Amino acid sequence: MVRGQRSIRSIRSAGLVALLVVVGPLLGAQVITRVSEQHLAVGERLTYSLIIDHEEPRDVEVAAPQLPGFRVIAGPTVRPVGQVFGTDRTVQIEVLFTLEAVAAGRYVLPSQPVSVAGQLYQTEERLVSVGTARNRNQVPFLAAWRGPEGSLMVGQSAVYTLEMFNLDTYTYPSSVTLAAPVHAILEEVQGLGAIAERSVDGVTLYAIPVAVFVVTATADGTLRLPAATIAAEGMEVRAAPLDARVEPLPAPAEASGAVGRFTFTAGLEPSSLITGDRTRLVLRVSGAGNLHFLAMPEVRLEGLRIESDTRDSRLDPGRDGYVGYVERRLVLRPAEEGPYRIDVDPFVYVDPVDRRISRVAAALPPIVVAPSRRAQLPDDAGAPPIGLLSRDELIGLERRVWHDSVVSYGWMAPGALFLIVSRFWKRTRGSGLMAMMLLGVFLIGAAGDHPPMNEIDRAYRRYEEGAVTLALYAFEDAARLLPDSPGIQHNLSVLHFELGDVPRSVYAAREAIRLAPGVARLRRTLEFVEDSAGLDRSTPVPHVVHPDVYFALLALAVNLLFLAVAAAPRAGFSRRGGGAVLIGAL
Repeated sequence: MVRGQRSIRSIRSAGLVALLVVVGPLLGAQVITRVSEQHLAVGERLTYSLIIDHEEPRDVEVAAPQLPGFRVIAGPTVRPVGQVFGTDRTVQIEVLFTLEAVAAGRYVLPSQPVSVAGQLYQTEERLVSVGTARNRNQVPFLAAWRGPEGSLMVGQSAVYTLEMFNLDTYTYPSSVTLAAPVHAILEEVQGLGAIAERSVDGVTLYAIPVAVFVVTATADGTLRLPAATIAAEGMEVRAAPLDARVEPLPAPAEASGAVGRFTFTAGLEPSSLITGDRTRLVLRVSGAGNLHFLAMPEVRLEGLRIESDTRDSRLDPGRDGYVGYVERRLVLRPAEEGPYRIDVDPFVYVDPVDRRISRVAAALPPIVVAPSRRAQLPDDAGAPPIGLLSRDELIGLERRVWHDSVVSYGWMAPGALFLIVSRFWKRTRGSGLMAMMLLGVFLIGAAGDHPPMNEIDRAYRRYEEGAVTLALYAFEDAARLLPDSPGIQHNLSVLHFELGDVPRSVYAAREAIRLAPGVARLRRTLEFVEDSAGLDRSTPVPHVVHPDVYFALLALAVNLLFLAVAAAPRAGFSRRGGGAVLIGAL
């Protein structure tokens, strides 16, 4: 029984020794860090010492510390020192450094590695405040650039932060000054960076981001972020420049310039068309990286016309540049029937972490364009009795849209101005009326829309060259600029008919009549295309009274009313009655 108890005690003792051997170095309790002064001025010195629970100085190895804001004057000096605790006397090892303060600021003397008999220990951090040479109580904050470690690649985007640190209170800058870097794009962004804090020697220290930038390198070599000056608390502190090495972009990714982690998709909708229909091609790159800098893959088209080419994006700043997507949207239209193929180059990008090159291909279905239903004309019909309006005929049909133009309301001014002139300048009544009428004619002459002659002239040139499809495209461009032109709509109807697209021809012809219901030639064109399509029972386009007719009648009534008020005293009406009529008119 006694032997068993001794065995248990031996096992417990051995376990305790093993635990101390393993855990003791991790706790770092055998090394104590001391500083002789925690507050001094530039040019003054302090002693930085390490006390180690060990007896043999030859077993201690300490490298010269890299202490910001200080210069090592002497050390390391390793010597044994005796410590007396009651009746016991022990021996410890003391490592001494003599430091001189060379720059003002609040510094954290970092943890220092110490090797004792082959066992590695870490010292504690200590806080030392250094005032300026003239005022030891004026301790400035520190400032520096913070960014990713390692090298970048050309085109790669990385986030760099300009930071104030080692502040003992919340402080915000009054101004920040820095120059633009060379061979890099510097973009300040919001939403990144946060205030950090830690405690050293019982003092809470804050690190506050002043500005956050997405930096994209544009050339290989050395990228230097310039020095920055930050003003706060009545002081100006300079952040030293920061250099980063930039490597060339791998050759396979030079076409796209894409550096990051992305996905690439391409979609086509619809892929089955009839002559004159449109389809939409959407290329999309999403992920994280230099989304704002990369180039989309090349698209090769044959027999398809690009009607619109737009881009869309959603970019949010992230630690690897930007997070989101970029899109290229193309609206395509085939020139004639037949199968077509769209070829999109693979999207190549580089992963900045492992430098791996990825190629993503997008397969698109072929486009099948079927012919539209063409008009069936009798064999003896001869040439169709429709044709394009000439340039002068088209311009002559342009409507004067007076009711939609502000200057057209000048027509209502002559009567009112004549009333004023007749009351105050009776001698010049006739000349005043003539001047006001001329003013109204000028204003109404300025009203109305001006046809887009560049597109119209291009359409006529293409038609004379025999390029009917290109002439149609040019008239469509003109129609987008002036959608209320009956002449342009009529010519669209004729060209659609020549290309065999009878439904669109009927629609454009009816639009032309809606815009100019009183023109007989437009009605003959509609009747012909409807008869050719078998639409002889189509609902006729109603004769619509042009809104400008009502506008002209209103302008005439207003002017007559003002003239009647001006002439009221001569007809025997009282001035009070004339004033009542005037108020009623207004």
